[in-house]
Amino acid sequence: MGIKYAFSRPTSTLEDEYTMIKGYRQAGYDGLQLKWSQYTPYIKEPERFIERWGQPDGIASALITGGTLLDDESKAQLRELFRFAGKVGTEIIVYCHSVSRKSITYEHIARYAGIFEEMGKEAQQHGLQLSLHHHYDQPLMYRIDFDVFFDQLQADSAVGLTVDTAHLVKSGIEDAAEVIRTFAPFINNFLDGIRPMANSEAESVYCSAYSSNAVDCIGETDATVQMTFANGVSTHFTQSFSSPFIKNDLVVLGSEGVISSNSDVIGLYRLDPSGVPNWNPTPVQTWQAVMPIDEAVFDGLDQLLVWIETGIEAANSARDNLHSVSLLDSAYISAKENRVVSLSNGLL
Repeated sequence: MGIKYAFSRPTSTLEDEYTMIKGYRQAGYDGLQLKWSQYTPYIKEPERFIERWGQPDGIASALITGGTLLDDESKAQLRELFRFAGKVGTEIIVYCHSVSRKSITYEHIARYAGIFEEMGKEAQQHGLQLSLHHHYDQPLMYRIDFDVFFDQLQADSAVGLTVDTAHLVKSGIEDAAEVIRTFAPFINNFLDGIRPMANSEAESVYCSAYSSNAVDCIGETDATVQMTFANGVSTHFTQSFSSPFIKNDLVVLGSEGVISSNSDVIGLYRLDPSGVPNWNPTPVQTWQAVMPIDEAVFDGLDQLLVWIETGIEAANSARDNLHSVSLLDSAYISAKENRVVSLSNGLL
């Protein structure tokens, strides 16, 4: 299963809504997970939604909704949403089950699984996936509730699971990693490469950036960044989204050799023993560097889960990422104020 990234946030004004819907692709997201208020004005007339926003990929990749599913009216509302979703290109319906955990038993939870399975099969007829979003004080609240519910279903069930680690913790489930691994078959909704190479923290950052009219983009399209590190390593990074010429090169210059990569192949180059410069050098060693995005994302997630289980801080921890964020913030400050920004131990 491929991994896609969708952006989701409440919007309080039409301007906020416009910025989110028009900007998610430029920001690097695959789609949007729309809140109730962002799509319900169009639910009876999906053509109005399409007329206003068009049909860019992922514009309504997931829709968040909720109800009890305990009466015909609640089911009819969900079926109406299925029809809308099928017209606007939705992939997943994220359903919050609005029934209080305080008033139900395990027998209720087991029965709810059958109801969700029934509605999930109807969703599939519209090309959709129905995903249960567990919440605090809703039927899937305690750890055993998940077992009771999913024991009624098969791994290829028509019902998926949206995992929310914050709600797990609030519900008293401390081992979020165990929940994620146990119910993985059901789960369907869940700049910093230089620092590790330098093996040091940045001391200064200088950036110039601009927005080109060649592409329709919110914010800068082109940037050049220079960084110096505490151990003397210096870097130069240039990126352009407006250029019609596409090229991807990484060159690491060292005193004993050079590493160069231009896509999936990494080459190690050494000086010619004669000392004469070679304008068409051949690498003395090469490596294939192909890592599918799925594998890369799961590696990062696995580090998080191991941290939760063992207490050993992950290499990609939030604490470490503060240094990454500092590099980004420094670049923006530098570009805005046209100056070199200094850092202390890699932090602003």
